Amino acid sequence: MMKAECGMRNAEWKTQKLARQSSRSVVRVSRWNVRFIQHSAFSIPHSRPSAFTLVELMVVVVILGILATIVTISVNDYLVKGKQTAAQSEIARIVEALNLFYLDHDRYPDNDEGLEALKKVTPQHPQGILQGDLLDPWGKPYVYLYPGIHGAFDVLSFGADGQEGGIGADREITSWDEQKP
Repeated sequence: MMKAECGMRNAEWKTQKLARQSSRSVVRVSRWNVRFIQHSAFSIPHSRPSAFTLVELMVVVVILGILATIVTISVNDYLVKGKQTAAQSEIARIVEALNLFYLDHDRYPDNDEGLEALKKVTPQHPQGILQGDLLDPWGKPYVYLYPGIHGAFDVLSFGADGQEGGIGADREITSWDEQKP
């Protein structure tokens, strides 16, 4: 007897044995595998359908909405603090540039020159002391006052609302607050 015939007889024997064990199933045999197919007459009806109800889906949607709101509020606080920190860093950079301008010219730029004087090309600074736009993180220009009220000069940003006064995201970021320890 050949190996293939022996293997075929072995598979037929396994199929017959499986068919005897499962009286509620119909056996479909192919050359390489055996599959059981449930017969509809023997299936047991479920007492509850396996799908989600509309109420269950609505509860999940409401819970996800609440979680998204909480995360958005938390992230918004970090974004405001990040913009305020960026404004403080840029003001500190502008203050250093103004001090460097004073060392080169023995004066600070007047109000007419403003912060644009820091971008002018000079022999000592072929690219200017500062490059790029001098806008705060909210897209508004920094305010420069010379002579300053709180020092030799004042540099400030009015915050998110662009107006004097305010708390939270709308508070001013100033050069004189920058110098406090």
